[in-house]
Amino acid sequence: MCGRFACAVDPEVVCCACRYRGHDGAVQQPKWRDNPRVPHYYPSANVAPTNYSPVLVSRKNSKLAADDEGEPETSGNERVVIPMRFGLIPSWHRGEESGMHLSTTNCRWEGILEKKTFTTPLKKGRRCVVLCEGYYDWKKLEKSKTKQPYIIYTAKEKPFLQSENKDELLTKSAGKVSLLKLAAIFDVWRPSEVS
Repeated sequence: MCGRFACAVDPEVVCCACRYRGHDGAVQQPKWRDNPRVPHYYPSANVAPTNYSPVLVSRKNSKLAADDEGEPETSGNERVVIPMRFGLIPSWHRGEESGMHLSTTNCRWEGILEKKTFTTPLKKGRRCVVLCEGYYDWKKLEKSKTKQPYIIYTAKEKPFLQSENKDELLTKSAGKVSLLKLAAIFDVWRPSEVS
């Protein structure tokens, strides 16, 4: 993953840009599901660690990812989009969220099985896809201590799936958005009870 990324599109457009063919071959669009821990999702061109951003999860993980006791409203879709926190808080962490001092926004695949922080969610199948329009990389300028940010993004393409049943404006908006889909893992952390 990266230190910062951009996802400045509305939830409807994110879901429309994530259409896929299901196991039956039919075009499906993931449903947006609000996260009860997030009062409101705000699109941003500068998503930093601890901010919430859209993540694609499987239907079986949608209830777990939203940390919700209620039934997920997925309408039979295989995938769901949920806003989740950027930066993993391991389930074994005790204390407040602000007391989490581990750097968990990046993990090299070579060492993923060596760190408890990442092995627990990986072994439990808690995989997800972070959705973004691009991510930032910084380059140190010559003869200077400052760094120049550059955004890395994919070329805009025509949507590969179009449905005649979708709102024309929404389809056109999604066609202008080409999201990067970054592999990730998640865990479920619950705050400690305050005594």
